[in-house]
Amino acid sequence: MKIKTTVLQDMINKAGKICKKDALSPITLMVQLERKGNNFIVTTTSGDASVIIRKPVEGEGEDFRAVVYAEFLTSLVNKITTEYVDMRIEGNNLSIIGNGAYLLDICVDDNGDVIKFPEFKEVAGDGKEIDVKKLIDAISVARSCTAINMNADELDTYYIGKKIIATNTYKVGIVPNIPELENEDIYLPKELGNALVAIGFDKAKIKSNETTMELYNDEYVFQATINGAKDKFPTESALSMLQLGFDYNVTLNKNELLQVLERAALFIKDYERNGISFIFRPDKLTIRSLSGAINEDLEYISKDNVEGLVEVSTLLDILNLKDQLSSLTGEKVTMGFGGYDG
Repeated sequence: MKIKTTVLQDMINKAGKICKKDALSPITLMVQLERKGNNFIVTTTSGDASVIIRKPVEGEGEDFRAVVYAEFLTSLVNKITTEYVDMRIEGNNLSIIGNGAYLLDICVDDNGDVIKFPEFKEVAGDGKEIDVKKLIDAISVARSCTAINMNADELDTYYIGKKIIATNTYKVGIVPNIPELENEDIYLPKELGNALVAIGFDKAKIKSNETTMELYNDEYVFQATINGAKDKFPTESALSMLQLGFDYNVTLNKNELLQVLERAALFIKDYERNGISFIFRPDKLTIRSLSGAINEDLEYISKDNVEGLVEVSTLLDILNLKDQLSSLTGEKVTMGFGGYDG
């Protein structure tokens, strides 16, 4: 099978962004390559989620399927400078011919068969067309609140409904949804959401049922098992946070606040567990490390109902705060504090 080198490089590089690279699950280190008729297909998987990238190919050639290690394949393909690459199966190897001829070991199971990637049953019905770029923008903001290395499948999820919600129980990100999906009830696995952000494209259709979620267009297919998130995801408790009322609200320059946090992070000790003290005063915010090694003041751009404020102190996780601020668009950030209901 002959394919244009730049096309192959683009497909493999995108697949490489998605590979989970979990040494405890070897299949996540692999990529599946297939020719099916006039299509060349690259698939990467985590087991519960898969991303399929496909491109049309011309010319004669037999259908084939091979599974190889993604990192090695990516390194090789990106070093090929010929206009076209030829790919074929030779025994237990994938043969790649470009500047020279290269043989890659095909990954096999204990029976000597090519490793099988998960197969998802296609969700019935026609999907709803959406603006994926706008969905990606929203997910990019919410993703700083997703769970990391937690044994709770329901938290490895973006809830897409009235709002887009991500949470790890102690952080909650609530972002306006795109209009096409505001009346839906979709649970998008975190891995697929992060894959969308990594790849980036404009239009697609989305559909789901009780067990599977699918997002697709002519070039990509994103499929995943939902893993019971619908019954366990804390949707209502997260949405209830929208009703919280605060006594005081202040607006700060986001970039100036991030710069202070970058400097403060240099002084945070291991025993302080990433803690940073925020002291809200009538005319300024004081940011202080627990050891007192750093003190910086930031003036408010604007403030609401702070006339009666004497001082409100709170302790925040500096790493979580930096992640959330970095994901926000715009030049300003508003912080609410004091006397919330709930």
